Amino acid sequence: MTRYVDLTYSRPALPAVCACLVMALCAVTGTAASQTAVTAKEPKSWSTAPETNVFTCRTGKKTVSVCVSPDASANKGSVHYRFGQLSGGLQPEMTLPEKATPPRLTATGETATYAGGGGSWLRFRKGSYAYVVYTGIGRWGPKGEPLALQGVAVEHKGKLMANLPCPAMDADELDRDWYTAMGIQVDEQDFYFPNPEK
Repeated sequence: MTRYVDLTYSRPALPAVCACLVMALCAVTGTAASQTAVTAKEPKSWSTAPETNVFTCRTGKKTVSVCVSPDASANKGSVHYRFGQLSGGLQPEMTLPEKATPPRLTATGETATYAGGGGSWLRFRKGSYAYVVYTGIGRWGPKGEPLALQGVAVEHKGKLMANLPCPAMDADELDRDWYTAMGIQVDEQDFYFPNPEK
């Protein structure tokens, strides 16, 4: 004789299951949307939409950018140095100059040729301090091999006080042609590329 066992079990109501699934999907979708929004809001430089980004590099958690207005030339428009942490919607920790100023009155710059490469720098002054964005390549390696250096140097009364190197460049258009177009005056003060490997 065959015996059948009555396996009684309780099934959750269909509406309850649907509700749980909807809530789970909404949670996942909401998280993804939030992550996408955060990613979309984080800019790559301090330059605003109408500005041209001619120099940007990241030094640790901070980013330094040189931003140029669309109408910039020797006697009009502006060029700004901006520094700070881009994420979180924060404002720059420093902006030089604080007001829009024609490029030729804003900074001094220079380009140079070195064995194995060349470099350029742009110096923004504020009182007895100066902030120099620089990029270059030369035979600065431990054994004289080519080495790229870029970052921002902080000077006080002409002496190097701090160097914030960048592992790589996000943008670099600082060359003699750009300096000429912007009316950037030749920097009378020399600049020696800070080399953290020496």
